[in-house]
Amino acid sequence: MTDLDQTTHRLRAALDELVADVPAAPPHPPLLAHPVSDISSRHWSWQRSVALVSIAIAAAVVVAAVVSFGPRSTSPTSATKKHPVTPIGVRAAPPGWINLPLLLPSAGVVFDNATVATGPVPVPSTGTYEQVYEGTATTNPPWLLITTVRAQPGAVSDYATNSQTVAINGTTAYMTNFSDHQLLWQTADGVVVSLESTQMIASDVEAAAQLVEPHPATQLGVDLSGALPDGLTFGGEGFANGNTGQNQDSVFFHQGNCHAYTQVWAASAADFAPLAIVSDTTQIVSIGGTRALSVHFGSTSALLWNEEPGIDVRLQGSGCDLPSIAATLKVVDPATWNAAMSSLGAQAKTYTPHPPTTSPILPGPGTFGLAH
Repeated sequence: MTDLDQTTHRLRAALDELVADVPAAPPHPPLLAHPVSDISSRHWSWQRSVALVSIAIAAAVVVAAVVSFGPRSTSPTSATKKHPVTPIGVRAAPPGWINLPLLLPSAGVVFDNATVATGPVPVPSTGTYEQVYEGTATTNPPWLLITTVRAQPGAVSDYATNSQTVAINGTTAYMTNFSDHQLLWQTADGVVVSLESTQMIASDVEAAAQLVEPHPATQLGVDLSGALPDGLTFGGEGFANGNTGQNQDSVFFHQGNCHAYTQVWAASAADFAPLAIVSDTTQIVSIGGTRALSVHFGSTSALLWNEEPGIDVRLQGSGCDLPSIAATLKVVDPATWNAAMSSLGAQAKTYTPHPPTTSPILPGPGTFGLAH
């Protein structure tokens, strides 16, 4: 079994486990599409077992490998006592923070549990920088995710084994044997540059890498010196969030045999790409006039879209008609939100987001990328 097979297997298992373990609710809300997270969870913004998706996307990461739920209340709460819920989205967020919309499915679903922030959440501003490029096809379009991150010298040395060596602008790069292809190298000032793709042949990934002009380590990101192969066009960019529990609301629910969940988080415009890269199939769809990404992992499906600038949504589930559920999702007022959270009693968990911290220790040799 290849590393990619193992990654996909772990992702599917994690997603199915999430759905199976929650009393009557698991999956994610439709995330709109200028792709990519999280998927799933990320390890130092670059390590991810996708699911990423989240990631990853993370996901893993993307994304659990795919989904992580942030800090939860650890104080004992009586099963008969309503869990206190602080109104959200009722005040302006300070610079670098954003209020998450209070998004709930329509009447007819049974809420199972939730983990939500007590106020504005931090917007990712450090760590891994993502840039995503998309093809024009609506079914299984090619994707290219370019990520950059500062790392210790020799951080890509582990890729020397079982990878093809490629010269990229005078630098030694490594092309992995994954079926979706990953090409990466490290610059003289310590930036690891990674190109990950799906529906692209190896020679096209290499051709794309020859166009890459990395920014300095103090800036991250890259410029491109020409047009990408396969008709790829720019889809979005931004920092990946290294701690998805720090910037998201998660609500689990069920309806008949459908078990699903929604996640709403402060996002990068590239957060959907890791999920797209490792999924079985992808499709661009329209939900109420909103462009969304539909992905499938075995029996689990997810819809992802951009609810508003800087806010991504993911609707994920098993045994569900996700487009129909997505069409009924709506932003509610604080009173409706608090009533839904209060009805869960002790199953409603809250956490207080805190300013993110940056580790002074740069990553060393290991796995670099958002989809592997």
